[in-house]
Amino acid sequence: MIVEMDATRTENRERILVVDDSETNLLLLTNILQLEGYEVETAQSGPEALQGARVRLPDLVLLDIMMPEMSGLEVCRILKSDARTSDIPIIFLTALGEVPDRVTGLEVGGDDYIAKPFHPDELRARIRAALRTKQTHDQLRRERENLASQAVTDPLTGVYNRRLLETRLTEEAARSRRYGHRLTCLMLDLDHFKRINDQYGHPTGDSILRQFATLTQSCLRGSDILARYGGEEFVILVTGTGLEGATATAKKILRTIENHCFQGVKGQDLRLTTSIGVAELLPGETPEQVLARADRALYEAKRTGRNRVVCA
Repeated sequence: MIVEMDATRTENRERILVVDDSETNLLLLTNILQLEGYEVETAQSGPEALQGARVRLPDLVLLDIMMPEMSGLEVCRILKSDARTSDIPIIFLTALGEVPDRVTGLEVGGDDYIAKPFHPDELRARIRAALRTKQTHDQLRRERENLASQAVTDPLTGVYNRRLLETRLTEEAARSRRYGHRLTCLMLDLDHFKRINDQYGHPTGDSILRQFATLTQSCLRGSDILARYGGEEFVILVTGTGLEGATATAKKILRTIENHCFQGVKGQDLRLTTSIGVAELLPGETPEQVLARADRALYEAKRTGRNRVVCA
């Protein structure tokens, strides 16, 4: 059975799931690993192992091959085919002495094996090696994810950047042409933002932009795409919605910004407004053309008094 433990790491100790149908082996392995400072959980069957791995997400699985009901090889196949558990290293515990049996374990996704009866020093060394490899892979994955995020995210506001916007606008326009889905573009910026920078300084200006982005995002659906276009200009792609629905969204943003008390970095209370241009993608129109019409509508909103929505 699975030894139930709190899902949170104890003092960030590495967690190992030990799977063996022999209670004697479980006790022996648990004692060795706990003396090394690992957090240990156990399972005595394949189904219990799968449940434990999916719920607890251990750092390593020690897995007996020969078990009733479901073999360790099948458990390994299932864990490696599941995105949630595919990166967890698996060390097989096996009494099988033939090379083909060991090769099969590695071919189904196992990372290493230890032959029974095992020496505690070998067990410790193989576990340390597997965990070092996992730590390296985890660090590389985090670095890749961070780089990927930086490539499409505006570093100041945390919303998407212009590069991502242009890619998604092209994709959504193509989808609109193919399936007849409606697509509307909103272009907006803060009114008189230059005065904020001139009067209160760029740190306050940056803070205002972050607050503006957060407030604007709160008015959108999960499917809408908000990106910083440049300076104080932002663009929103409202997918699956025509001019009427997108205008309602724009007015919601307008009211939210107008009613909000922005905070400067020195605690100043600042009141600001926004102007918004709205344009729906027309048949035969390119992404650049709909964006240009939204930009002209934004210019018209500013020319006619600001703090308003103008549709192209």
